Amino acid sequence: MTDPVVREIRDLVNRALLPLKAVDEGLYTCAVGYVVEGTNPEVLRAVASFGDDPDKCLLPASPGASSPLFELEEERSARLQAVGITWTIEKYAGRSIVVLRDSLYRSNAVGSAQWVRLGRLLDAVLQTGASRGAPVPDSSDNSDEVPGWFGALLTDVVWTIERERLVLLAERLVEERPAWDARRLVSLLEGEGVEGADIPSILFLASYSDVTDRSSWVKHAAPADLPGVTEYLTRNASALPGSLMQALSLDEQRNVLRHMAASAPWAAAGAHLIAVLSVGTSKQLRRKAIDMLGDLEPAVRAEGLAPVLAKAPAYRSSELVEFLTSASGGDDLLVQAAAVNRKLADLITRTRARHHAISPGAEEPIELPPFPPLEMGPSAAPIKAELRPVLERMANRADGRRYSWIHGQMRELLEVMDDLLDALVSVADGKSDRPPVLLNLFNTFWFVQHAPSLTLAHALRLHAVEKRAWCWRTLEHYAGSRTDPRAIEDLMARLGLAADAAERLGGFHGYIFNAVDPEVSWPWYAEHLEVLRKSLTDTETAPRALEIIEAFPRIPAELLPVIAEIAVGSSKVNRPLAQAALRSHPRVRELAEQGLAARTVEGRVSAAAWVGSLGRAASVPAVRTALAKEKKEVVRAALLSALGSCGGDARELLSPEVLGAEAVKGLTGGIPASLTWFDMEALPAATWADGSRVDPRIIQWWVVLAEKLKNPSGRGLIDLYLSLLEPADAAALAAHVTRSWMVKDTHLPSAAHRRTYTSSAMADKGLLAFAVRMEGGELAGLVRSYMRDNPSRRAQFEALVHALHANSSPEALQVLLSIARRHKMSSVQRTAEALAQEVAEERGWSAEELADRTIPTAGFSDDGLLHVSYGPREFMGRLTPDFRIELADSAGKTLKSLPAARSGEDGDAVKAAKKQLTAARKEARAVLTLQSGRLYEAMCAGRTWPVPEWRRHLVSHPLVGRLVTRLVWLMIPADGGEQVAFRPTEDGALIGIDDAELDLSDDAAVALAHRTAVSADQAAAWQAHMADYEVTPLFDQLSATLPNTARGQKVLTDLQGHVTDTLTLRGAATTRGYRRGAVMDGGTFDTYIKDFASANVTAVLSFTGSWVPEGNMACAIIGLSFACQGQEIELAAVPSVLLAECYADYKAMAALGPFDPQWQKNASPW
Repeated sequence: MTDPVVREIRDLVNRALLPLKAVDEGLYTCAVGYVVEGTNPEVLRAVASFGDDPDKCLLPASPGASSPLFELEEERSARLQAVGITWTIEKYAGRSIVVLRDSLYRSNAVGSAQWVRLGRLLDAVLQTGASRGAPVPDSSDNSDEVPGWFGALLTDVVWTIERERLVLLAERLVEERPAWDARRLVSLLEGEGVEGADIPSILFLASYSDVTDRSSWVKHAAPADLPGVTEYLTRNASALPGSLMQALSLDEQRNVLRHMAASAPWAAAGAHLIAVLSVGTSKQLRRKAIDMLGDLEPAVRAEGLAPVLAKAPAYRSSELVEFLTSASGGDDLLVQAAAVNRKLADLITRTRARHHAISPGAEEPIELPPFPPLEMGPSAAPIKAELRPVLERMANRADGRRYSWIHGQMRELLEVMDDLLDALVSVADGKSDRPPVLLNLFNTFWFVQHAPSLTLAHALRLHAVEKRAWCWRTLEHYAGSRTDPRAIEDLMARLGLAADAAERLGGFHGYIFNAVDPEVSWPWYAEHLEVLRKSLTDTETAPRALEIIEAFPRIPAELLPVIAEIAVGSSKVNRPLAQAALRSHPRVRELAEQGLAARTVEGRVSAAAWVGSLGRAASVPAVRTALAKEKKEVVRAALLSALGSCGGDARELLSPEVLGAEAVKGLTGGIPASLTWFDMEALPAATWADGSRVDPRIIQWWVVLAEKLKNPSGRGLIDLYLSLLEPADAAALAAHVTRSWMVKDTHLPSAAHRRTYTSSAMADKGLLAFAVRMEGGELAGLVRSYMRDNPSRRAQFEALVHALHANSSPEALQVLLSIARRHKMSSVQRTAEALAQEVAEERGWSAEELADRTIPTAGFSDDGLLHVSYGPREFMGRLTPDFRIELADSAGKTLKSLPAARSGEDGDAVKAAKKQLTAARKEARAVLTLQSGRLYEAMCAGRTWPVPEWRRHLVSHPLVGRLVTRLVWLMIPADGGEQVAFRPTEDGALIGIDDAELDLSDDAAVALAHRTAVSADQAAAWQAHMADYEVTPLFDQLSATLPNTARGQKVLTDLQGHVTDTLTLRGAATTRGYRRGAVMDGGTFDTYIKDFASANVTAVLSFTGSWVPEGNMACAIIGLSFACQGQEIELAAVPSVLLAECYADYKAMAALGPFDPQWQKNASPW
């Protein structure tokens, strides 16, 4: 070795190890000498005497270390700068240290022995102190297999490359580390005496070592990316045992699959390594590995999988067995596996039977509906006039509070603003594909928000040249939830965008998946089934994927296996959704019945529920067979419920003797720990329907069973059990258990801490199943009170609406319907809507018809009176216009309350009468308030009633009939003739404006009148009529008029700029039925919304905004718009009465304060 070469190496090592000089100059000198010449080997031990200082100064690559972009401690930073290491920005200090070794690793002058010594030094430094990185979950420890010096050196080689130079990884690594290829790595190991047979394994483990923090956004290279490493491992794959994969962390395993996915030869050669991950611990990696196995030749796949299947555990093999059942050559593999691996045999048998059940045979292609093409639109030139004032305001804003980061740049750009806007328009019009300067300052969606003339076509062209295009919000803005994604792709093609434009636009698939209605998006997915299949295999995305599947005319054959797998799988959320999707499959019964033999208790319970939900009489033999074999009480209970749902006779299984024996067996282990709070001894005594006494242990076991089933809906088993009791006893028992659950759930420490709960009974929500037999009015009142007093308990609300649904009494259904109409928690409202719709469908009605037919009477009779009896004395209650009950005795004398009992009167009868009156008062007010809201919404939605139904369910109802008389109605002739306004009177007559009686034909329809449907003179006449008759209108029908609107208009802003304060606005909005809109990032909101469920429309009143929690500040009214399923709609699509009424709300909000020309400045919360 010549002196110049030695000097070159010494200079490089001096520079690379310079940070050690900040630790100790003697340590630094010895370290350089050791690496260059092999002197002072004791330096490897001496390093430890300096604690973690060498590690924190030199910053070698270490497991879990994050990007070198971080600041150093002040004292250490000063020492490093003192030895000549400099940086201009403090956060780049770490990088300035790391890159000192970059030139060393670029050199070809350094010899193998010197590289080894450097590796030993780095390894010694790494072991001196605590790791700089946070502990890495599931990190691997390959120290026994990989020499420490080799791992430390190899990872540092790639760690020290400048991050900015890693854009094109493979090409750049050749430039940055020209000699660091597989040959050098093998040579280094051979030079240290490593056996040739061991080298492939060592190089494999070291190459896929994960040395960087997964949370870092900075791009990192791995040793596996070095030139020739993949090719070497491919050639020597047979020397890599499958057990090596288990020595890697999950992230390292993912790294192996990523490299194999990029190299088909490496994937084929390493098929046995992929096979190990196909039954590994990570479900996500199992899916990825199976996808990759699917791309291999059947023979290659079989060779890799055979040894893995021979030992694979069943609980991690379901995905692989599912795949092989339909894969080429898979049957032979499964037969072999079942023969040698008894643990897999049952899984294989069940999976193949499931596939047989869903085998579709020959299937006709699904016919896709056509889609209307989207217009390309005019030139984008008008956006210049729209954007210029916005940009000028930003540049000239005196305080710079908003966009302060861009304030200075905008002032500089004002001089060339015309050119900048021209460049933007040029791209939007498709005349240029050069990214405009303004697109570097603002993203495309900013222009969408501030330039109303910008079209979807313009925005897509801008996205196409954007550096980090994210199109989700843009597509939501223009296309909404009702635009066929195929039309968007078609527009992209007609715009001349690249064929893969949709793939490159960030958020495109997310928009289709999450924002587009399934009934609109399914044709796109029919052309992209693989995308949908991947969503089905992810537990988090499967619910939405299954919702999309339900919109298909039928399930595509390619997706049937994965949906069937979910239907019998372990996910409590996805399993019922998949079962629902399969409901129309011709062999769904067979598939459900197969689940009755599942290995797990949960699986069998789920299958029993599935069989019961199908209700097929043909399933009775299968259920009986399962019952004969089943030993688990919870499963037996579910099977009993299924038997009843399928029409089977379960009487011999429900005798007191059988139920008693089951109770004794079930209670053998005592009361579950989760129910220690429940006082079993306090359960009320009960009798069977024949009058004989029920063994208390049976009741106790039912409570335990309900807790185990954890289903708040009592439909099925609990209802079946309670039906065996005397009805009054069943109701009393149901009330006791339900009330006990509520007391437990809302236990409060003291009156001073009303919102501090010391416990929750959600773990025992199954007890709510008893509410199925509770008296309807009592349950309705209980739920209303609970929701009023505990407004934030979402999970409990979800459970309670299921209990209401199961009870299905008129009183319970009215509460369910009121929640479905309007609730501040959208998830609770959606659940209630779905359950109400289910009840309506069961009875063959619409949701509105269900609401009409189940209005409670609160105990009032057909004569419109509440009759209360003490026995010898009778009292009557009448409704007042303000929904109170006015009492009178039999002589007509008005009473403030019921009198005390007289001597000789039955005390129990008096007590019952008072209880009846108390319940009637509560229920009547609740019913009348709800029905008033329903009638108002019916008017807004333009609902009509056939005359017979209107008479039967509204006019003749003892409560609602009183409301009907306080409204003006329209008779709509069947032949389309002139509509006639009328009002029902208290005595049952129907009178017109001239007091003449009107006869309604049974073939006519009835609707609520409104100012939009009558003339000004008619409206005035009816207002006078109501005053003459001293009738207080239930609500104003005759004042609100339609605003002036333009074609295509979506927002009314004619009253914007009227200024008030946020608390006054909140009070007025709340009074009119509005609630706070969505809270945005930062805790702000700028809308009040009002849902009209029957019209599927939401009114949106916008203002300048407020904060949560709210303080009082100035605000200005902005506009009124409407949305359908979250998407803004044109005003022309809004029912005219609804538009007029909401415009009246808008005017009322504007009237809260005067117009301020400077409202944008004076009433902004920002």
